[in-house]
Amino acid sequence: RLTQVKVVRGKKAADSLKLVKGITSIFISIHNDTLNFEKLNPIINNEFKRKQLDITFSLKHYKNDSIFNAFNTEIENLDFLKTTSKSTFLKQNERLEIIYPNATKIILKRSAFNLLLSTILVLTVISCLFYLLKIIKHQQQLAEVKHDLISNITHEFKTPIATIGVSNESIQNFNVINDKEKTETYLDMSNNQLSKLNVMVEKLLETATLDSDSLKLKKDSYNITNILESIVEKYKIQTDKNINFTTSIDDVSAKIDAFHFDNAINNVLDNAIKYGGDNINIELSQNPIAFTVSISDDGNSLTKANKDKIFEKFYRVQKGNTHDVKGFGIGLYYAKKIADKHGGTIHLDIDNSQTIFKISFPNE
Repeated sequence: RLTQVKVVRGKKAADSLKLVKGITSIFISIHNDTLNFEKLNPIINNEFKRKQLDITFSLKHYKNDSIFNAFNTEIENLDFLKTTSKSTFLKQNERLEIIYPNATKIILKRSAFNLLLSTILVLTVISCLFYLLKIIKHQQQLAEVKHDLISNITHEFKTPIATIGVSNESIQNFNVINDKEKTETYLDMSNNQLSKLNVMVEKLLETATLDSDSLKLKKDSYNITNILESIVEKYKIQTDKNINFTTSIDDVSAKIDAFHFDNAINNVLDNAIKYGGDNINIELSQNPIAFTVSISDDGNSLTKANKDKIFEKFYRVQKGNTHDVKGFGIGLYYAKKIADKHGGTIHLDIDNSQTIFKISFPNE
């Protein structure tokens, strides 16, 4: 029975054991104790394959901190990892060191395509969510605009219809048919309200055609100064506000569709009279390319928050749950569309004391 094992190294140590009685010695003779790199490399390669690792490596065999043998050391880099063998099969003061590339970088490199694809998918999902939120917000705004438009149309149509109804009822029930003066008064009242209804319907129909190609401009040469003077004179009669018209050139001529140009300027000026201050200034200027009509007032009903939305269809500046002045919110939208179809521009400038609409049309 084996009760004790002792390892001795060297021939002299083994010979001295023969002098001790009662000891049975077993000798193992190692003829070749040198590390064979040629046999070690396939073993390491097989181990890497078994673990499904396809990487290059280098080996270093140290004796007393000196490299005794080495393999594939030219692949070494600063970010390489290394580990040292603690095998008891190595001699004293010897160690085996294996150096291999950083596994994290290898994994990232191999997974780069999958990571990129995953990132793209995540970004796509996030973009779709944001787009969905944008659509929902837009739909909510459209619903609010629709509700506001229906409310405005109801109020705008109800007043003239009720007035016409009252006039007809008065003619029928109060025997005013024999009173010529009263009859004419009621008929004039009905005609005015019918004209108002007709204008409202025309505005809504014009808005429907602005977004399509069915609206064709009939351009011809006109004196812009005369058109603006005519518009200003008309509004001076209708309002108590101070309206002033100035021009740097007495005779400004350009090719426009006079009907739609007149309507566009009327809409902008009407907006200034309804919502602007008491002083309204209209300026006309021209350069070799285009002419510009500036309509400014000293009101403060518009803010920079309204600036980007003021030309949207049916948009009206909110004042709580009420509107001091009734309307459909299509006047400025109409003006912008007419300017666009002429190849011109319209924009709004707001400062502390003035609201300025600038409408530019090409000369030709």
